[in-house]
Amino acid sequence: MREAVLNSEGLSVQFASQDDALDALDHVAKGLFLLSTRNHIARHLWMKEQPYATTVCDGTSLTDLFRGYLGRNRDRARFLLQLATRCPIDDGIEAAELGDFLEEEVDGMPNCTDLLWCAVSSTKLSVSLSPNNQWHQNPLSLSLVRNGVHSRTVDVENVFSLGSAQDTADRLNVEEVASISPDDLWSRRADLFPSMIFGLDVEKQLKTLGSDLFASAVSRLVDLNTSAADWDATCSPTPTYICKVTDESGATMQKYGGERVFRSSDGQNETYEKHARLHNGGRVHLREISEQSAIEIGYIGKHLRIVSEN
Repeated sequence: MREAVLNSEGLSVQFASQDDALDALDHVAKGLFLLSTRNHIARHLWMKEQPYATTVCDGTSLTDLFRGYLGRNRDRARFLLQLATRCPIDDGIEAAELGDFLEEEVDGMPNCTDLLWCAVSSTKLSVSLSPNNQWHQNPLSLSLVRNGVHSRTVDVENVFSLGSAQDTADRLNVEEVASISPDDLWSRRADLFPSMIFGLDVEKQLKTLGSDLFASAVSRLVDLNTSAADWDATCSPTPTYICKVTDESGATMQKYGGERVFRSSDGQNETYEKHARLHNGGRVHLREISEQSAIEIGYIGKHLRIVSEN
């Protein structure tokens, strides 16, 4: 789980009005809320200064902005107000990071200790509340210097909107699933693959996969989850897959269609005809639930029988 750090440089240029700041805060709040509900970030926000001392526009502090946001979305505003803000940032530097933190700086921003901390630590991500489009990109590519000489360039996860948070969540999911076990994948399936549904038989199937097939299955599930998320967002008649997904032949379904029937997430027998390919001939079988714009996984395992094309 990562920790969110407010990018103070983003507020070096202040908003023209409180309404503009509230619009930007709405985007940031949606992103942070998504990452929190998916257990990607801890429920606190690191800052260089206390929020009441951080000015976002003329006469308005960050604390004032959080309170003003109550009139727009009470639940997300309470979420922001409940963030256990931690500062100063120096108090949170771990011994393993201290050397780089003391000896390096962000090129052109010698006092920007918050972004430096994000760059030297693998457990921090940046939060950019800013009217400056310079900070509306994810990831942020930061150039670090040591003793006045360029030392390295680091990409930092940067949340400024719901879309940027989704991009971060997708990347963090890929990192997490790379070393996950079958049991953990099943228990955390809703967090790791929030846009898909899993049939009940998949739990047992995961435990029978060898390491190579399991790794291939994880990678393919990431692709399918991305496709499912895009389908839900676009509300198109059918999904657009970023990996190859095909139907079985009519002859195969007529002869072996029963081998593609598995329990759905609610325990009903359903047919999972469509499939994506895995290494060593494995398959992920799925079905599309058009009325929900949802993809449900019913089978992960070895190649099921087919009628030969020859």
